[in-house]
Amino acid sequence: MSAPFVNAHERFVEREGLLFTLTHESGAEGQGEASPLPGFSRDTLEQCGAELETVRDFPSLFGSPKTVVQAIAAASSALSMPAARHALETALFDLAGKLRGEPVWWLLRAASGGPQHVPSLMPLAAVIPMGEPEATVEQALATVARGVRTLKLKVGRDLTRELETLRSVRRAVGGGVELRLDANRAFGAAQAREALAAFAPLRPELVEEPSDPLVESPVPLARDESLLDEPRADVAVWVLKPMALGGLTRCLELAARARESDIDVIVSHLLDGPVALSAAAALSLAVGAPNRAAGLYPHPGLGAWPERPLPAFTQANLIRRDTPGLG
Repeated sequence: MSAPFVNAHERFVEREGLLFTLTHESGAEGQGEASPLPGFSRDTLEQCGAELETVRDFPSLFGSPKTVVQAIAAASSALSMPAARHALETALFDLAGKLRGEPVWWLLRAASGGPQHVPSLMPLAAVIPMGEPEATVEQALATVARGVRTLKLKVGRDLTRELETLRSVRRAVGGGVELRLDANRAFGAAQAREALAAFAPLRPELVEEPSDPLVESPVPLARDESLLDEPRADVAVWVLKPMALGGLTRCLELAARARESDIDVIVSHLLDGPVALSAAAALSLAVGAPNRAAGLYPHPGLGAWPERPLPAFTQANLIRRDTPGLG
């Protein structure tokens, strides 16, 4: 990665994944990706590779969008590793879109009963590394200058220093920029209450996973990694990471449950490669809350694929494109 990615528990300097390609008799190809994240995912790259080697049977990719989604879900259910299911599903959706002449986001939206209007642009939230106030403010201002209106910062290592930095960032960017915080369950219950009370004057858009279990909060909360277990409808937002959750069809199920409980959905990457990032973008266009920025701002690892442009992404927005497949 061109720069380290740090959260409350880990420091990532490289990412590994595998590319899974299906070739149709017509010559069309569908691409999928398995990139489990150490310390977050519940599977490994080796486990995913071994499972994907066993795949032999493939579903029909024609019929109604709902039928196609059901067929792909049934095919991936034969695999037990979440990232392996993600790779198989993504390759099948990419291939289906190319054979049918439809973008994957359209297939997902048509099958999910999601919002009828899909915006031409969806804002992106950018992760700003948490450091000393001056350096963090400098990066925050540079990112806002590119048009980004939601900044995500990781907290949970040193609350006193983090609060100092967050206050500096809030003063610098003003009230028109959303601050999204993520603690990755770093706080115990007592410290979580202290932290959430201290965060409140900063008017954060939300705080992801401050503790396990969650505590009462004066600011909106979001569930992320706890969705790997039984999802609970006790927060304002669910953050869906398709790579960790087991693919796009599982995320469609969770998005439907979220709608039933008036919970907003944000789709986020897992420091994925370009194939999985494009799949997450399609999912975000299909089910993401239109009033919240998608957690899909390109990350430092993507420089490893300079020959794979991401035309659906600008410096600040996700663009709805009609290219068949993942585009």
